[in-house]
Amino acid sequence: MMKIKGIMAALCLAVTLVMGTSLASAASVSIIDHPTLAVLPFANKGIISKEWDREEMNQIHDFAIAELLNTGSFDVVERARLKDVTDEMALAMNGMTNPETAAQVGNLTGAQYLVLGSINSVTTQKSSTSVVGAGTDRYKVFATVSLRVVDVETGRIVLAAVGRGKEHNTVAKLPLNIIRIGTADVDKGQVETALEEAVQDAVSGKQGLIARMNGKVKPAKRR
Repeated sequence: MMKIKGIMAALCLAVTLVMGTSLASAASVSIIDHPTLAVLPFANKGIISKEWDREEMNQIHDFAIAELLNTGSFDVVERARLKDVTDEMALAMNGMTNPETAAQVGNLTGAQYLVLGSINSVTTQKSSTSVVGAGTDRYKVFATVSLRVVDVETGRIVLAAVGRGKEHNTVAKLPLNIIRIGTADVDKGQVETALEEAVQDAVSGKQGLIARMNGKVKPAKRR
């Protein structure tokens, strides 16, 4: 009987150790698979127009947050919380990428990585049609954005991707909800659609952040 009790005790101990190891492993995988990101406000390098203001930039920022969350691979710091921190630190976009300021933002928000986004370009391609003297201008809108993921502890860029989007057959409207891209007047909503598609491509596309994290993008060959 004592021998049986000893065997049972040993089995219980072994099961406990195995369960403990499994839970620790699961917790570790959870942390690795779901890093916490803080998505900083996008820089605007591609749209120079007085009709494009802070509200539209916030929408692009929200597109990025939504797409990162939709992947199921990240936790994302709430935008309001991030704004409080960056306002308190009085940081400009150009000063957020060095190791010291990156670490400060990370410590104050609990983020392990910062995501820096940029609107690189928005361009149009025009075509015109006319019927019985009435003319219609149509535009294709093309947008390019870039995303960089920065380690808050080191300030190093650990991932980077470029995304592209387009919106076809944009009909030029009366000056009500338009934005000037170069010499073209196009609907602002169509520009936002092209930018949203570009953000989705930068995150989840074939060359996007998720593909790069999973090793599905081969390094470019050096010439």
